Amino acid sequence: MQYFFQLSRVYNAIHLISIYYSSAERNWSFPNHRHTIFEFKHCLKGKVEIKIDGISHIITAGESVFMKAGAYHQLMMLEDSVYFGFHFDIEMPSIYSIFQSIPHPIIDEGLRAYVSEWLQQFLSHYGEDFEQLHHLPNTPVNTSVTSTLKALKMHSSFVEFLYTLAEFYHARSQETKDVIPPSHKKIAHQVAFELNNTDRYNLQIGEIAKKLNLHRAHITNCFKEVYGMTPKQYLMQLRTQKAKQWLTETDQTVEEIADSLMFSSPAHFTKYFIQQTGSSPSHYRAKKDIPDIP
Repeated sequence: MQYFFQLSRVYNAIHLISIYYSSAERNWSFPNHRHTIFEFKHCLKGKVEIKIDGISHIITAGESVFMKAGAYHQLMMLEDSVYFGFHFDIEMPSIYSIFQSIPHPIIDEGLRAYVSEWLQQFLSHYGEDFEQLHHLPNTPVNTSVTSTLKALKMHSSFVEFLYTLAEFYHARSQETKDVIPPSHKKIAHQVAFELNNTDRYNLQIGEIAKKLNLHRAHITNCFKEVYGMTPKQYLMQLRTQKAKQWLTETDQTVEEIADSLMFSSPAHFTKYFIQQTGSSPSHYRAKKDIPDIP
């Protein structure tokens, strides 16, 4: 038998934690808060002030803002406003690093026409179904097959949207990386290969440095230049991704997962998982990881 091609376990999980389409009156505000997932917000009407890590940004109709995972942010309506947004998480470390490395919260002008067109089409396609698909407070969840199929189709629209954003910012980052020496890129890619191909989730950067015969500080600097995060942070993403996968796709106990991921105890794993996702392993398994929606 001859294979023309074979792909094994194509798994690119994008979690849409919540989607919202809201209006708010002038002077309405939402207090300073943070969560361990990304958030995208687009202003359809009015003027919104968003403070991110203490720095004020103002968006008006047609403009969007992107909040990185872990960033503190708060809202104030400067005018009566209408806005659309969503929280999401990505389990692919390389794509995660693209979004976490976006240089400025306000979405680049080069994307604004695309964002407006995508949102117009999205609301046109799903507007009539949106209330049923989106679980508003104190309303029953529609779990029919028809509703689930609509949600799946909606999800594919978001995947395409996030792909376009990631592709745009990746291309922009490559322009910046043109100034990175090829030797630094090579080192960063070697380190990423080692991290992606280990089953030792407590692997130390010093061990990789010894294997590559390079100083650990130099390795870390090269990696940050290329991937926008340290090797340790990258490995944490891989470790968290594997934990999420096993929690949702297997019947392994929390104790078994903690042991496989080389945590010293289930309690240590639970503490780590809460820090990374904002949810305990048991709650994540039950799909209760839903943030407050401003």
